[in-house]
Amino acid sequence: MTTSISELCGTFRGFAPTDESPIALGELEVTITDSSVQLRHASGFRIDEAKFSTSELEAMSTEEIGGLYVEGSSAPTKLIGFKTDDGMKYIFSKDQEGEEVALLMRGNEAADILGLTLLYSPSQVEKGMYQEIVEHLRSHMGENCFPTLACGGKLE
Repeated sequence: MTTSISELCGTFRGFAPTDESPIALGELEVTITDSSVQLRHASGFRIDEAKFSTSELEAMSTEEIGGLYVEGSSAPTKLIGFKTDDGMKYIFSKDQEGEEVALLMRGNEAADILGLTLLYSPSQVEKGMYQEIVEHLRSHMGENCFPTLACGGKLE
């Protein structure tokens, strides 16, 4: 069971809100190493990138994580969280192998209004869970339904 950021190294893949997408989502990649966190988001116009040191992450208490959920939820006991000085919160499932989304990001008010930022862990990506969601979206919403990193952050 995951208890620290050093146990979360690898590339997480998922989606983050953007208003330049037919489904209001663009592909997001978060790569964590022992020393840094790099984010790459397909915004619809370009790839937005950010990188910062893992030393900028501060562990969140169970109570802080609980504040993001409905009172009485058992979810906070299954999560580990980190925050940055700019208000971003990175909420990870302690079970990175399971069926639940592995990473939830909160704190960008504009994006939070549009929708959730959800990512799959490296092991979930390897198992094909991320690709399964991509195929599901494309089969129901159309082949060109969200901007991708492979297309320079734009729609295909």
